[in-house]
Amino acid sequence: MDLVAEVPTRDGSPPLVIVHTEVERDFGVAMDRRLFRYFAHLKIKYDRPVIPIVLFLRGGPAGVGARTYRDAFGDFVVNEFTYCAIGLSRAALDDFVATSPLGPALAACTRGDDLPRYERKYRCMEAILDAEVDDAQRLLLLNAVETYLELDKKQHLQYTRRVEQSSKREEVQDMETTWADRLRETGRLEGLETGRLEGTEAGRQEGVAVARRLLLELMTSRFGSLPAAVEQRFAALDDLAEISAWSDRVLRAGSLTELGLGL
Repeated sequence: MDLVAEVPTRDGSPPLVIVHTEVERDFGVAMDRRLFRYFAHLKIKYDRPVIPIVLFLRGGPAGVGARTYRDAFGDFVVNEFTYCAIGLSRAALDDFVATSPLGPALAACTRGDDLPRYERKYRCMEAILDAEVDDAQRLLLLNAVETYLELDKKQHLQYTRRVEQSSKREEVQDMETTWADRLRETGRLEGLETGRLEGTEAGRQEGVAVARRLLLELMTSRFGSLPAAVEQRFAALDDLAEISAWSDRVLRAGSLTELGLGL
């Protein structure tokens, strides 16, 4: 099971329920029977109300809905089992983006409307700014949006123009810079810690690989899809200090051209 939690109810009756959540990449009817078996196990073990939820990243219902599994013998239905099914890819951004603190992360996976990809990302960023969450949670939401709403070069330029035209331009840019700083620092610390703990060439190389990967992710988040020549050049970096220096330059540059790569 992906996630099982005891959750208190608001009115205390019953005092606790079991919430079981499954996250599936693709929709499939085989989940109906599998979830019923999970439900039966939890119900027998804990003898409490069990609320099953499946989140489908692709396919499934459009937004929040329900599915029913029928256990039958011929025409005789022995049991009916209903669970909450949430399909993101066919839902509209507005179905989720401002509905809860988690909304922007869920909305980043929606595709059921005609919004351009760059506008979708901006709307998610705006919702993250308005969400009542702490700084750590805000960075997690931002990371989800950056992960599921990657932009190509053209889309990134459109997104940059959209941010520039917004009344929240400075807040969005500051939030993205904070995320990029955290990403860069995580790569640097992971690389240094790996090398320190291992104390071997293999450990150093592993640390460099982590920092190099995060640098490429940082570049992609800022400039969109990278030309093959640029990816090859940065994939060959083999020094933590050099990778760190490039990370600083990437954060200051407004485009790949400003990095002075001779493109």
